Amino acid sequence: MKGKNILVTGASSGIGYAFAKYASHQGATVFATARRIENLNKLCEECEGEVYSIPFDLSNVHNLEDVFQFIVKQGKKLDALVYCAGITGNEPMRTICPDTMENVLNTNYTAFIQMCKFFSKKKYSNDGSAIVGISSLATQSFEKGSVSYTASKAAMNSSIVIMAKEFVHRKIRVNGIAPNFVDTEMWRETILSIEGKQEEIERMQKLGVIPCEQISYLIEFLISDRSEYITGAIVPVTGGWL
Repeated sequence: MKGKNILVTGASSGIGYAFAKYASHQGATVFATARRIENLNKLCEECEGEVYSIPFDLSNVHNLEDVFQFIVKQGKKLDALVYCAGITGNEPMRTICPDTMENVLNTNYTAFIQMCKFFSKKKYSNDGSAIVGISSLATQSFEKGSVSYTASKAAMNSSIVIMAKEFVHRKIRVNGIAPNFVDTEMWRETILSIEGKQEEIERMQKLGVIPCEQISYLIEFLISDRSEYITGAIVPVTGGWL
């Protein structure tokens, strides 16, 4: 990743935080965007090399080009977009409401599509660049209460394949990573609130809860030249839950 310019969303926690930190240590210039300014400041303190903090709420889907315009003003063009932003919005069907669904879909899916659209423009990215979207194996497990979250990730998966076809003329590769349970702040907040759920996951996910660093290594591969013939793929990371 040395010398690459990488935009990382959801960089204030979880996979986004871990990858942004890892990428900076590998010599990349990182543009880190998220809502929580204090977490972004902490990230910048822990990173090495050139790191730019871009506080932004991705649910504000109509102004996402501002992020790319900021990058251009720094005299940079992107080599990779790594979309890690995501919220769960877990609600059972009896209480689900349009506002919750809209917020989840905007953050997890609509913002992803819009950012990919801007990334695909020549003024913002280099030919041969790469996009990685963090999806989820929730699209296969169909957990109760996850209608909005699962729908947003399923939409991401299908769109990744379409974008891979549309962007191939610039040799921009588009792939997704679909992990099972990863040791993130969102995972802990969601799972620990459900009695017995942590024990069930530890029993079923035979290799254990996945460390964020393991996902970072896979992202690194998918944005590197070592994967230059891989596009339109959704790579599962099961943790042994088969």
